[in-house]
Amino acid sequence: MNAILSPLLSLHPALTIFIVALVISIVTTFVNKKTMNSEKGKVAKEKLEKANKLRDDVLKAQKEGDKKKAEQLSKRVLELQSKYFSEYSSLSFKPMLISIFLVILFLPWMKSTYGSQIVATVPAVIPYIGGNGMSWLWWYFICALSLSIVVRKIMGE
Repeated sequence: MNAILSPLLSLHPALTIFIVALVISIVTTFVNKKTMNSEKGKVAKEKLEKANKLRDDVLKAQKEGDKKKAEQLSKRVLELQSKYFSEYSSLSFKPMLISIFLVILFLPWMKSTYGSQIVATVPAVIPYIGGNGMSWLWWYFICALSLSIVVRKIMGE
């Protein structure tokens, strides 16, 4: 792995980890978008949303005091949710596997490269955590979470 990522090793560790987190976020968001925005993904998502809308009817029936109707609708909602959730989750399985693969590929490399080294320092003005050095793992989590939000917004997901 060092041979492939050797150009990154010449950079500051915080920047290297930031770039790795960015690449992982872009790849996983792209795969997720391609998989979940397919026709099957859209249909499964719409069906799941319809099942969730039935819950409003259940609440309405409960407010009206119609226990029989509320019970029938609840059973229907549970049936639909379990059916459509399994469809939807089977589509999200591929992006999840790719994400896990990338994380399993890069995290051990980062651990062996940076170990217990402090890669970033949080400013002292941040309450409770300020003034502390961060290990590569904490820095990766912060970068990955924030970058995934930004990348999803940019890719329109």
